[in-house]
Amino acid sequence: MIIKRINVTRFGKVVEKNIDFEDGFNIIYGENESGKSTLQTFIKACFYGLSSKRIKDLRENERLRYLSINDNKAEGQIDFSYRGNEYLIRRTFGSTKKEDTIQAIDSITGEEIEAMNNDGVGKYIFDVNSQAFENTLFIRQLSGDVKNSKEDDIIHKISNSFQTGNENISYQKAKNTLEQYKKSLVTQRKGGKLDLLRIRYDNLLEERNNAFKLAEANLDNEKMYIELNSKKEKLEIAIKKLEIYKKHLKRLKLKEEYSEITEYLKKSQELKKQKEEYEHNLASDNGVVDYHFLDELQEETVGIFNLLDTYNQRLEEERTLLEELEAKRNYLSLYSSFKNFDSDIDEKVIKVSMEQRHIEEKISTVLDTNEEISRIEMEIESKIGSLKDYNIIKEQRDNIDTLLNSYEESLKELKFLIDRQSKVEFSEMDLKRFKLKDLSSKIVAVLMVILAAVFLLLGSLRVIPLGISMTVALGLMVISMITYIFTNKNKYSLQQAINNIKEQGEIDRLRDAVEGYEKKLNGYFDISESSNYIDFKKYLNSFDNYKNEIKVLEAVINEKKNSIKNINIYELEDVAIQNEKIINSVLSITKSSNVEEFVQNMKQYQIINQEVLELNNRAEAIRKNIEYILSDIEQKKQAVYTKLRALSLEHIRLEDIIEEVKNLRFKLQQREELIVRLNSIEETYKVLLKDRDIQAIEEEIKEIINDTNEFSYENEEDIENEIKVKQVELLNVEKSIKDIEYSIKNIFLSSRRLDVIEQDIELVEKQIKEYERKVKAIEIAQEVMDESFKEIQKSFGPILNQKVATILSKITMGKYEDVKVTENFDITVKQSVDGRYIKAEYLSNGAWDQAYIALRLALIDMIFEDKNVPIILDDAFVQYDDMRIKNILDYLYDISYKRQVLLFTCQRREVDILSDREKVNVINL
Repeated sequence: MIIKRINVTRFGKVVEKNIDFEDGFNIIYGENESGKSTLQTFIKACFYGLSSKRIKDLRENERLRYLSINDNKAEGQIDFSYRGNEYLIRRTFGSTKKEDTIQAIDSITGEEIEAMNNDGVGKYIFDVNSQAFENTLFIRQLSGDVKNSKEDDIIHKISNSFQTGNENISYQKAKNTLEQYKKSLVTQRKGGKLDLLRIRYDNLLEERNNAFKLAEANLDNEKMYIELNSKKEKLEIAIKKLEIYKKHLKRLKLKEEYSEITEYLKKSQELKKQKEEYEHNLASDNGVVDYHFLDELQEETVGIFNLLDTYNQRLEEERTLLEELEAKRNYLSLYSSFKNFDSDIDEKVIKVSMEQRHIEEKISTVLDTNEEISRIEMEIESKIGSLKDYNIIKEQRDNIDTLLNSYEESLKELKFLIDRQSKVEFSEMDLKRFKLKDLSSKIVAVLMVILAAVFLLLGSLRVIPLGISMTVALGLMVISMITYIFTNKNKYSLQQAINNIKEQGEIDRLRDAVEGYEKKLNGYFDISESSNYIDFKKYLNSFDNYKNEIKVLEAVINEKKNSIKNINIYELEDVAIQNEKIINSVLSITKSSNVEEFVQNMKQYQIINQEVLELNNRAEAIRKNIEYILSDIEQKKQAVYTKLRALSLEHIRLEDIIEEVKNLRFKLQQREELIVRLNSIEETYKVLLKDRDIQAIEEEIKEIINDTNEFSYENEEDIENEIKVKQVELLNVEKSIKDIEYSIKNIFLSSRRLDVIEQDIELVEKQIKEYERKVKAIEIAQEVMDESFKEIQKSFGPILNQKVATILSKITMGKYEDVKVTENFDITVKQSVDGRYIKAEYLSNGAWDQAYIALRLALIDMIFEDKNVPIILDDAFVQYDDMRIKNILDYLYDISYKRQVLLFTCQRREVDILSDREKVNVINL
C-alpha cells in the first residue's frame, strides 16, 4: 500500500493544501507551526476516522482541535495504491461521528468500493486496528514508545500467526466467544440458562412434594384404579382369545393345508428365538448394542489409559519442578538483605543518584554560565571600542539613513533632469518668438475663414459668379487649414520651451539641496574619520554588523541570566548532602561498594525472586492440572461404567473392558448372521405362498399353534354366549374405572400428575448436568488457552528480541548488542561496554528513543512481513544528536525500497543528510 497524494480542503489550520508523495523516502520539511503534525493526523483520520471521546483538553480532543471554528467541519481526500489498483478516499468530519461521511472509489473506473465505505477502512487495508497502527506505522513527536492495551491486537496478531500460520485467527476472539457462551449459561444475576434451570428444578421439587401429599390422600383410589385396569386387561384378553378360538374351529383345515408353511414358520420362530437370545446378551438400556456403541466404549477406555500415562508424566514434572524451586530458594537466601526493601528501591536509588549528578551539573552550569556572561560582556566592550564614536553614530543612525536616502534620490533626479535638458535647450528669446508665431498663425487662419465666408455670401447674392465665389472660398479654407496645422506644430515647440525653462528651475533647486546634504554628510565623515562617501558607507556597514553582533550577544546574556536566575546553589548543596546520606545508608545495609553494584545485586535478587514466583506458579498450575486429570479420569470412568451398567457389566475390571468389547463384537456378528438366515427362510415360504398374504396367514397359524389347548368348547354358540358374558362384565368394569378417574381428576385439578412432574425433574436434571459439564469444559478450555497463549508468546518472544537487537545495533553502531522485550513492551538492553542489562528508562532520551524506534520497526517487520506499508514519522528524531540522526536516516533509507517512508520534520539537517541520495523526495511546506 503506497500513499500517492493528499488533498486537504480544510483540516485544523491547514486549508487547500495538495501534496504528492513518491515511492521510497519522502521528507516533508517545514518550520514550526507550518502544519506538519496536522497533515500526519489527517492521513490517519482518512483511514481510521477521528476519535469521538469527550475530552475537555483541547490537545487531546481530536474533533475540537481539527474541526473548523466556523462550521465544525473538516474535509479532504487521500489517493493511494493498494494491491495493484488505484483508489481515493474522500472524507468529511463533523462535530459527532454520525455526521462523518466517507466515499471510497476506484481512481480508474470511478466505481464505489463498498468494502471501504466505512470507518473500518484502515482495518481493511492494513489489517490492524487503530491502536496497533499508532503503535507501529504512525510515530508522533516524542511518542516513540509502544503502549499496550486491551484494544491493541499487536501481540495477539503475532501470536496467532505463530500458532496457526494465520494472523486473522484471533486468540482474543476465541476467548471472548467462550466467555460470552459461559455468560449465556451462568451470570451473577442468575439470568443464564443454567441459573434458570436450577430455579426451575427447585420449583419442580416443591411441586413434586405437593403432588406427593395429594397422592397420599388419594392412595385408595389409585389402588382401586390399578386393580380395575388389571381386571379390564384380563377380560379384554379373554374375549380376544375366545374370538380367536372361534376362528380356530373354522380353520382346522387351514392348518393341514399349510403344514409345509407351518414347518417353515416353526423354523423361523426358532431362529427368531436364537436371535432374541443374542439380542438379550447384547441388550442395553437403549436397545441392542451396535458397533458405534462398542467403538465409543473402546475409545473412552483407551482415553483413560492415555490420561493415566499423562498423570504419571505430570507427577514426574512436579517432582523435578519442586527440586528446582528448592535450589532457587536456597540461592535467594544469599540476598536476604534485599528482601526488606521495596520492589522499586533500585529505581529510587538510581533516581537519587541521578538527582545528585543533576544537582552537581546545575551548580557547575551556574558557575560556567556566570563565567560565560563575563566573557561576552568583555567581547561587547571590545566591539564598541573598536569603532570610533560608536554611541554618537548609534543615536544618529536613523537620521543618517534618512539623509543618505534623500541625498541619493536627489542626485538621481538631478542627473535625470540634466541629461534630458542637454538634448534640447531653449532661451527666453525662443519662447517669445514661438508665442508671436503662434498668435500670427491664429490671426491668418481666422481671416481666411472670414474671407471665405464673404466670398460665399457674394456668390449667393449673385454679386460675383457662384462658381468663382465657391472656388475662392475653398482655396481660402485650404489656406486656413494649412495655417492651423503649422499653428499646432508651433504650439508643441512652445510647450517644450515652457517645460525646459521650468526644469531649469528644478535643477537649480536640486543642486542647492544636494549641496546642503553634502555639508551634513561631511560632518558625519569627520566623526567617522571617513575620507569620502564610499569610505563612510563601508564604515556604516561595519557599524551595522557590530551592532547586530552586539544585539545577539546581549540577547545571549539575557538568556543565560534567565536560565540560572531560579537556581539556588545553597539549597542544591543541602539536597546533595541529604542524597549522599541516603545512598551511603543503602550501600551500607546491602554491603555494596557503589550504586551500580547495588542496582546489579538488586536486579539479580528481583530476577531470582521472580523465578521463584514463576516456579511456584508453574508448580501450582501442574498441581491443578494433576487434579484436573484425576477428575477427568474419574469422569471418564463413570462414563465407561455407565455404559457397562447398561450392559449389566459394571462388575468387570478396567483392564478387562477391551477383551469384553471384543466378545460383544463377536456376538454382534453372530446376530447379524442369524438375521441373514432368517431373511432367507422367509423368502422361501414367501415363494410357497404364491403372492398370498403371508402376514395374515402367519398370524392365524400362530394363534392356532399357541392357543388350541386353553378352551374346550365344541360349537360356536357356546363361545358366543361366553363372549357376551365377558363383554357385560367388561362394561361394568369400565364404568367403575371412569368413576374413579373422575374422582382422581378432581383431586389433581390444582396439580399435575406425579409421573409428569417426575419426567420434568428427570429432564431438567439431565439438562443441568449437561450445562454444568459445558461450563466446566469452558473453564478448562479458558485455562488451557491462557497457558497455550503464554507458551506461544515464549516462542515468538526470542524472535522479537533478536529483530529489535539487530535493528538497535545498526542504528547505535553496536553499542547495545542484546535486547529483552516484555509482553507490555518494556525494554531491557545489554550494554556492549560492560555487559550489564539495564532498563530503557535509565538510558538517555536519545538512546531511549532509539530503543523504542527499533521495537516499532521490528513489530512492523513481524506484522506486515513483505507488505509495502507506509511508515509515517512526525519530528520523531528531535532528541537525536548528529551521529544518531545519521544512523537512523541511513537505516530508514535502506528499507525505503520496500516500505514507503513519510518523514515530517522542522530540522534542516535531515534534508542536508539525504540531499545527495537517489530517490529522496523533498517537499517544502
